[in-house]
Amino acid sequence: MISIPCTLNKSPFYALLTPMLNETEILLLKHDELVQTKLEQLRQEFISINPDLKLSLDDILALVLIAPAVGVALANENMSIFEELSLENKLKQFTRRRDLTAKDDVLKAYQTVLGDFYTWENKLYHVLRYVVNFSLDKQKEVKELLFNEDLSNTEWGIAAMNAPYYLIKILNLIFLADDKNMTSEKRILPIELKKIYAIGEVIDLANMPIFIKFCSTFKLK
Repeated sequence: MISIPCTLNKSPFYALLTPMLNETEILLLKHDELVQTKLEQLRQEFISINPDLKLSLDDILALVLIAPAVGVALANENMSIFEELSLENKLKQFTRRRDLTAKDDVLKAYQTVLGDFYTWENKLYHVLRYVVNFSLDKQKEVKELLFNEDLSNTEWGIAAMNAPYYLIKILNLIFLADDKNMTSEKRILPIELKKIYAIGEVIDLANMPIFIKFCSTFKLK
């Protein structure tokens, strides 16, 4: 059993100031045997389709992490140029590459996902569920706190400051195409918000008051 890396347990206030996980924190997300097993199984699926692909577990983790933002962007079946560029930048961040070219196998795998997203979607979310929950499952008292109904009656900024730093940054990481501050107003289409709720259901966040509060920060266009 792995202990929770201390870098994932910083003050939630710090998470509000630096909403995206840094490179080290992204790498720590796969430091769990079950998570690594799930990532390897998914890697084998990509290789079974294209045996020439050379993908690391870090590459697969990047594809898993970007899946919700892709899902939201495709919710209205019309991804904008801005969303495309934002997702490409996010993929660079997740893979820790300054540039991605057509020769990069992770970009080829990403394009495979985009080309048939509804086939890959649930497979990616299934692995993401383990990535999101492995830290929380080892902190039972913290996880119980996340189901505290009092959070439903608390302003988002205060609720976020009282939630685990790790979870707050994960919400920002996986659901927002760009690097907006967690407390800033975010305008989205109703169908996009519905998609966020649907993804939250798949990855076991839907019943957490902190997730519901997070969703309430979106303003409908």
